[in-house]
Amino acid sequence: MPVLGVGLLLVGAVGCAVGGPRGQEAISACDAPGVAPDEIRIGLMYSDTGTSSTAFGMARAGVDARIGLANEEGGVHGRKVVYEWRDDQMSLDVSKRAVADLVENVGVSGLVTSSFLAGASASYLEDRKVPVTGLYVDSKVSVGGRKFTAVDLVATMADAWSQYIQKFHSKRVLVVVSDGLSPASSFGDYLRQALSGAGIATIGTEVYASAVGSPDQVAQRAVALNADAVIFLSDPEVSVDVMRSLRRMGAPVKVALSFWGYDGNLVQTDQAAMAGLSVMLYHAPLEAGGPAVERYKNAMARYAPYAGRVEQEIAVRAYIETDRLITALTAAGQCPTSQKVNSALDGIVNYAAGGLLRPVTVDPATGAFQQCYAFVRVNDRAAYFDIVDNQICGRAAAVR
Repeated sequence: MPVLGVGLLLVGAVGCAVGGPRGQEAISACDAPGVAPDEIRIGLMYSDTGTSSTAFGMARAGVDARIGLANEEGGVHGRKVVYEWRDDQMSLDVSKRAVADLVENVGVSGLVTSSFLAGASASYLEDRKVPVTGLYVDSKVSVGGRKFTAVDLVATMADAWSQYIQKFHSKRVLVVVSDGLSPASSFGDYLRQALSGAGIATIGTEVYASAVGSPDQVAQRAVALNADAVIFLSDPEVSVDVMRSLRRMGAPVKVALSFWGYDGNLVQTDQAAMAGLSVMLYHAPLEAGGPAVERYKNAMARYAPYAGRVEQEIAVRAYIETDRLITALTAAGQCPTSQKVNSALDGIVNYAAGGLLRPVTVDPATGAFQQCYAFVRVNDRAAYFDIVDNQICGRAAAVR
């Protein structure tokens, strides 16, 4: 099934140029997809247009930033990293054709994905042994010799959400889901189970069709059901419109939590409507600072200035996912064949992206996988995010 999760990723220093005649001979003789004597070509498949594509629009910014940084530091064994992208238009058929084009016609050495539909090509990519990182495809990580799957990740995320709702003493949750987002519905199933286990009732689910949906109707339903929490598994714009209606109608909502919304540009435009909206982050909040955050910010400023404000959830994810692929390509040596790159990806253990991520861990008391997340909230008075909780650790066993 499509899974709302993230690939946990590996960071490392990018290799320097290979010197000497033997190194150059090895580079010239390499026969691997996407590899030329002076460059190495990867692919990006993401949703730039189509229904519910807004959330993924900043993927290229993260890729541009990480590739720019890699080339500034010497590329991959002296080869410049370049990439080609395809837009899946939020269409299954287009998505499959786009992936096949990048693999068969462009001949990329690896693929970064950023789309709800990436899972549609998972079998195709696995059959062809294409190295891939990104949302909804990259589905397992090794922790202490055990495999942590995307399903486990979804379970930890749902458990963390239920813990966050508990912090506000909410007991009655209304869930808002964008029409056509089946991965969001899948996550919603895990979430309802986690909420129930925490003594929190899911009192209704509103399926919102952006073309004809009414934010006022959703807000009216929240009031009628006496919901004291609202969860958005929807496009960012839906969250903004419904939040505006909830506030206008005086809905008694203690906490509003959204899967999407960590977007500085959107907050800059709609701060008044978004005030109080919470968002879960699987990476470190940029507001926390630190070397890894500064490295990301500097790369975005130099190589993706068009992105505007750097608080962009999908840009951060794409940056990390690109980093993981580049690191695996580097670890694969002077001739990064698909087999070598896949072996490097499979060997990832306790990846933390230099501090942008917290590694997956195993609870020593229960043996359950756990992943920690941060939660931020739009400030009530200014267009920025406050860190509400920098570490809530979800347990996979909590929703099994």
